[in-house]
Amino acid sequence: MRVSDYSSSSEKGKTVRNPINTKYLNHKHSAKQRGILFDLTFDQWYDIWQQSGKWDLRGKGKGTYVMSRIGDTGGYTLSNVYIQSNSSNVIEGNKNRIITDETKTKLSNTHKKICDPKHIIKMHAARYGHKIKETI
Repeated sequence: MRVSDYSSSSEKGKTVRNPINTKYLNHKHSAKQRGILFDLTFDQWYDIWQQSGKWDLRGKGKGTYVMSRIGDTGGYTLSNVYIQSNSSNVIEGNKNRIITDETKTKLSNTHKKICDPKHIIKMHAARYGHKIKETI
């Protein structure tokens, strides 16, 4: 499909944007808001999704797929993107994050009624691939 297949149209004087084009523009805008280069045309972006076979499964949450950047770094460029599961993307994005004392406290306060806070921190770190910053 080409851009012309998914461009805006006009009905009774109102501009109606195709939903697929809107998804592209939302992704581009989200990257800009996060300070990440987005250098894909609509055709390139859509072709990547179509070639992956995951278009109908894209989105947020468990069981969905996202367009990821290699190593969660750099921009959205042809040589730096691929489609992967949302859960894998979250784990990859959190691999090098460190849980600070402030975050530990927030996690502990949130979960202390449920079980041991130290256990929650360890489970959270293991689940999302965080490293725990040791305090002296």
